[in-house]
Amino acid sequence: MGVLASPKLSWLPAKNIDDIFNTVSILFGDRLPIFIQLFNPAHNPVAYVDKDQISPLYFLLDGIHRIGAAFLIVQIISAFRKYIKG
Repeated sequence: MGVLASPKLSWLPAKNIDDIFNTVSILFGDRLPIFIQLFNPAHNPVAYVDKDQISPLYFLLDGIHRIGAAFLIVQIISAFRKYIKG
């Protein structure tokens, strides 16, 4: 979703090494707060993007990601609870 939120990125394959460095710098420089925020299932989907850049695909992927993140959080908590109970 961080990739969908950036108008600077292209979906075409990289043609040279500069395209790869550009993609990495955009993803980990400009859009890193989005990736960190996505691990919270109660996040605001429009907090880091402009409202005119949002497509329905963004909300679909956000919903799927929320379900997956919530499931993984519950699984991690339940896995570690059996070791704490002793």
